[in-house]
Amino acid sequence: MSDDREYVQPASSTYEDWKGTAVAENDIVKGKDLYELAGLDHSNWSILGMDFIGGGAPGSVYVYALDRVKHKVHSHDDLMKLAEREGSLPVVSILLHDVSSAEVVAECFKSFCVNLRSRGIRDHAMEVVGRDDYPKQR
Repeated sequence: MSDDREYVQPASSTYEDWKGTAVAENDIVKGKDLYELAGLDHSNWSILGMDFIGGGAPGSVYVYALDRVKHKVHSHDDLMKLAEREGSLPVVSILLHDVSSAEVVAECFKSFCVNLRSRGIRDHAMEVVGRDDYPKQR
């Protein structure tokens, strides 16, 4: 019997010339609601992850959401018990049509930071020893 399960994977590319980390903070005051952009009801779903995929074209945004009603998840403890029991969290991958990654970043997050490092120096600290602008600012 084969295992045809599909799992959400860490970001990757063919050559991984650049690799790094990302962090974001929701804008709960004036931001758009990510659940609304994904067509999800807050009371029934939890968005647990997202992918921004691009390269030349406008790109794609996917959210990974858990149906809390279906899986009887009412608390964080329930979520952790589900993960332990199942060995993973059962999420639905939702492609957000007509929504760009730039729109999600600009309208849903108070702050958003991606840090990428060149393949050859990923594990080395980088000390900032100067600052510059391009083009030069007056």
